[in-house]
Amino acid sequence: MSKRFLTSAALTAAASLALAGAARAGVVTFDDRVFVPPSDLQTEANHFDEQGLHFEGLQFYFVAFGNPDVTLPTGADSTFMETAVEPVVISRTGGEAFDFLSIALGLGDFNQGVSDKVLVTGLKANCALDCTVIANLTVTNAFQTFSLTGFSGLSSITFGMPTDGGDADTGYLAFDNLSTHAPGEVPEPATWGLMLLGFGALGATMRRRRALAPS
Repeated sequence: MSKRFLTSAALTAAASLALAGAARAGVVTFDDRVFVPPSDLQTEANHFDEQGLHFEGLQFYFVAFGNPDVTLPTGADSTFMETAVEPVVISRTGGEAFDFLSIALGLGDFNQGVSDKVLVTGLKANCALDCTVIANLTVTNAFQTFSLTGFSGLSSITFGMPTDGGDADTGYLAFDNLSTHAPGEVPEPATWGLMLLGFGALGATMRRRRALAPS
């Protein structure tokens, strides 16, 4: 059996596992927003829903990729959402519990500082004791991805509350690539089929190699 076929089977199995992970997780990118020329900016007030998540705050707007009037956050390579006033509270649109895995954050276009402190607070669903999980993040004027450990089984997660007793408005904050999933989510049937196909091909290849091996 050729190495090429063995490699193909192994890649099929690996791809199946990757798809299984994708089925369990969802990433909100804001890239489905439609900007009508010549507009390269959209605004939402108070709350909006996006790809299974519900956002609440005082003011939001969306910046189209390539907007020539936006200079911060640097390194933005896709459409992103900014808020003018924090905090921002995020939950699932149906109210279900969820796990929050990671997020890309940067200082917004009108925040001219070098960095800002952001407190992240997760509120546990159906909880009676030790119901919050907290992380303190240092956000700069370039997007960076933060992985959040322990933010599981949440009813909501809040970004931008003051960390030092100061003004609740920490400045313009930009959001992108929010990765979440529901606790206990399993791969869809189609994904299970791909997984079985990949492992089956790999197993058949290994059996064929053993059969052809000299005794």
